[in-house]
Amino acid sequence: MIRVLIADRCPLLREGLRKKILGAGNFVIVAETSSEEEVLAEMQRAHIDVAVLDLDVAEGSGFFFLERVRARRPALPLLVWGFHDERWFALQVFRLGASGYVSKTETANQIIKAIHIVAQGKKFVDVNVIQELAKHLDASTKLSGHKALSTRELEVMQRIVRGEETQEIAAALSLSPKTISTYRGRILAKMGLRNDVELANYALKYNLFG
Repeated sequence: MIRVLIADRCPLLREGLRKKILGAGNFVIVAETSSEEEVLAEMQRAHIDVAVLDLDVAEGSGFFFLERVRARRPALPLLVWGFHDERWFALQVFRLGASGYVSKTETANQIIKAIHIVAQGKKFVDVNVIQELAKHLDASTKLSGHKALSTRELEVMQRIVRGEETQEIAAALSLSPKTISTYRGRILAKMGLRNDVELANYALKYNLFG
């Protein structure tokens, strides 16, 4: 039996995923969580073979949350699922140690297949994501680093490296904090960086503080 943890803020989505997983017959759900701290707590007390994570359970950046989970359980297969822009989002979660990414719009069979694959210690990448990643890699040969950023992304990046908090940036740009977190993840993915420290070092190297 494969022991699975499910993390998602939405009770209906958790229930739907639980039914899909249990319907496959060789799984057991050992925990269902709806917050970052609940996930980390279950990591300590539950025997888990695969964690299926919606990064939106994080209080702040979902990418920082993924880093915390990976640090807590380095060998645990992590299958990220969500509704995000698959190209840059999938690229970043793989960089941060995820074992797979699957869209919430996928069929039950595809989700079960993904869990089986990552439970074996392998990587799962949906064919649509592979196509998008290939396009991204093609594009990255033309533009790299900060040159790949849009004007708004560059502005957000400069505010981040100057030390502005997410709420502060959101207020200044008339955007939501969640949108700023999304921008941060997209910037890191496009630039091939892991966190704000690497981003600041890059900005220092190329004098991009604005």
